[in-house]
Amino acid sequence: MEKANRVSGGRARPLPPVGTALKAFHRGRPRSAVIVETPAFTSGRGVLTNGRAYLSLSAAGTAITGYPVNGWLFWHLIDNAPKTSGHATSI
Repeated sequence: MEKANRVSGGRARPLPPVGTALKAFHRGRPRSAVIVETPAFTSGRGVLTNGRAYLSLSAAGTAITGYPVNGWLFWHLIDNAPKTSGHATSI
C-alpha cells in the first residue's frame, strides 16, 4: 500500500510541481533529483534520483543516505532551474 507524504498533524503534503529540480549534499558529494510524472504512484508524481522514482522527498533522501531523513529539509530547490517545464517529464 502506498503511503501519503505526511507532515505533523497527519496532513498530506504534496510534492512540488513536475519539473522541479532539487539538489542536496551528502558526505561532501552533490546529489540531484527532479519531480516527474509516473503512473507507478496514485499521486501521479514521484521523485527521480539515481534512475529510480520514489514516492516522497524523504524516501529519495533515505535511499541516498541509508538512514531516515526529512526530505523537506534534505532537498533544496536549484535556483537557476525552471520550476515547471513546457512538457512533463515522465518515466
